[in-house]
Amino acid sequence: MTIKKSSYTLQSVLISPNRQLAQINGQLLNIGDTLGSYKLVEISKNSATLRSAKETLVLKTQLPSTTTKIKLH
Repeated sequence: MTIKKSSYTLQSVLISPNRQLAQINGQLLNIGDTLGSYKLVEISKNSATLRSAKETLVLKTQLPSTTTKIKLH
């Protein structure tokens, strides 16, 4: 089995009650957005899942996750 190194890097994840965003290769993406031939299908606390017609990539954050609560006015 060959493991292919992804050219995509998950830099950060933002999860709020109203929204989920992933920053991949400097681009801020919502679920459903596309990046190359991949579609962002899932965001979790430490990962983002990209899916194409041929494969699924699960990107993991390189830094430990932190949780910060903010109050928006």
